[in-house]
Amino acid sequence: MNNYFKRVDQLIEKNKFDEALGQLNKFNKQHPEDVDILIKRGDLLYKLQKYTDALNDFNRAVNRGVENTEELKAKIEMITNIIKYKGSDIYAATNLHNDPWLDE
Repeated sequence: MNNYFKRVDQLIEKNKFDEALGQLNKFNKQHPEDVDILIKRGDLLYKLQKYTDALNDFNRAVNRGVENTEELKAKIEMITNIIKYKGSDIYAATNLHNDPWLDE
């Protein structure tokens, strides 16, 4: 397993992100229960700004009982905030001055 991740890390260092993602996808199909693959792929997807896909991988890892859930939950919260921020349309809001008494 470590040799496989070394290969993926080498691809990432060479900025061959699509190839690294392809390798992780292939390995995930071969070992669908391995949470380390989900975490590694989630980190790469985050780096590629594919936040929804990264969030899905991190949630799957937490649901499968990964050991370091606190770190993953922090990543999940951060990505959720990014998705909310990117999805907000400030021009659609009627409360442009952020007056707290006008929020519904």
